Amino acid sequence: MTGLNLSKLFNKFVFQKVMVCLDGSDDSKLAFRYAVNKVRRVDYYQLILCSIMEIKHYGDTFHSTFDKLSSYDAYNKKEKLIDRLKRYKKIAEKAGVRHVKLIIDSGNPSEVIVKDIIPEVQPDLLVVGSRAKKGAKHHLGSQAAYITRYANVPVMVVR
Repeated sequence: MTGLNLSKLFNKFVFQKVMVCLDGSDDSKLAFRYAVNKVRRVDYYQLILCSIMEIKHYGDTFHSTFDKLSSYDAYNKKEKLIDRLKRYKKIAEKAGVRHVKLIIDSGNPSEVIVKDIIPEVQPDLLVVGSRAKKGAKHHLGSQAAYITRYANVPVMVVR
């Protein structure tokens, strides 16, 4: 292997901007712990915490998971989601992560992540749990599988 530039060869596997998708499931909590351990050792690494409020498609109409709730209840659900991400941010900062960004969006989680968030954020690595929160309609057959198939960045599935 003479003349081979190892630095150039392995630089593309340095993950300085790591995004983790959180839905409250046990697997997404494991993904969070992995992502924190990946970025906490280096001052300029960034952790992006992402959560999507799911919108379901039924025929020709879209329904938010909050459609059956009053606007007050929907607001409270969104605030709880924001509070949960802020708690994750505090945990990451206490663990030594210096740069944490929060992203909240709505829609079909896997499609929003692949089509909207990844192109905008351009993470070096995406970390997802293998299974969605219990009671959610989509499991690793769908959400994580869709993301691993269509994301244009490396994806690590944790369980």
